[in-house]
Amino acid sequence: MSLKQYQKRIDNALESYEKPYWHPLSQFARLAEEVGRSWATTQPHVW
Repeated sequence: MSLKQYQKRIDNALESYEKPYWHPLSQFARLAEEVGRSWATTQPHVW
């Protein structure tokens, strides 16, 4: 099964929910928070 077929299958399954996806800006905010947290824990404090 190709990636597009998997994506379509997941999309079809999630369409049965009232709100299947986060708002795009919410997705970006969560991603930025996680990346920032990961970066902060791996970098030495310079200040």
